[in-house]
Amino acid sequence: MEEILRLKNISMLYPTAKQEDFQALVNIDLSVNEGDFICVLGPSGCGKSTLLNIIAGLLKPTSGAAEMRGKPITGTDPHRGMVFQFPALYPWLNTRDNVAFGLKMRGVGKKMVQTEVDKYLGLVGLSEFGSSRIYELSGGMKQRAQLARVLINQPDLVLMDEPFGALDALTRGGMQDLIRNLWMQIKNTVILVTHDVDEALCLATRIVVLTSRPGHIAGEFKAEFTRRIASGEADCQYTSEYIALKKELMGIIRSA
Repeated sequence: MEEILRLKNISMLYPTAKQEDFQALVNIDLSVNEGDFICVLGPSGCGKSTLLNIIAGLLKPTSGAAEMRGKPITGTDPHRGMVFQFPALYPWLNTRDNVAFGLKMRGVGKKMVQTEVDKYLGLVGLSEFGSSRIYELSGGMKQRAQLARVLINQPDLVLMDEPFGALDALTRGGMQDLIRNLWMQIKNTVILVTHDVDEALCLATRIVVLTSRPGHIAGEFKAEFTRRIASGEADCQYTSEYIALKKELMGIIRSA
């Protein structure tokens, strides 16, 4: 698989009013291949969101380098789409216009915009809600709209910052199924930040565990449960191998 993203010795310091700076991340080295679904797992405050913002180009690391396809990341780019925990949607636009926003800004023709919006509203299950205002949508529907707005731009890399953290358990499970199915269908590369071990195990092909602050990589693990769930093995979450890996991940997080 072709390497799509490389993080080289990334560290991040935030200046504070005190004498010492706030160290969020230290010595992060990570390689991401095309087609990976990586979950970055760790306790609250370990620097997961900071790491995602560096990859997105929203933050510049204090030291080290972030590269996409061999080129330095110097700012935001349509090839990297960001899905936030709280949906970044324009309340004065309806669902359809929110999803179409990126294409319109790029000057895509009206007919093509209409076709693509229809396609992505269908992919996320919102075909009947294109004319709905954002305040009329449930939390899960807002996240589906945000996801469609990101995917319609066909980014090489989809970044997700705890996108299901504010959802109830039932909606969260449905969104995990949707993300898994879209990833397998569209074949994007995905990096998802979470503090939920089960979420990481049920979605990732690779799990990266960060320690508590300052965050550094405590371990990387391969996982194939998401493919097994997609192929109909929903009960693989109750197998001895799933439980053993979950215990190992929990142990690393607790000790770190």
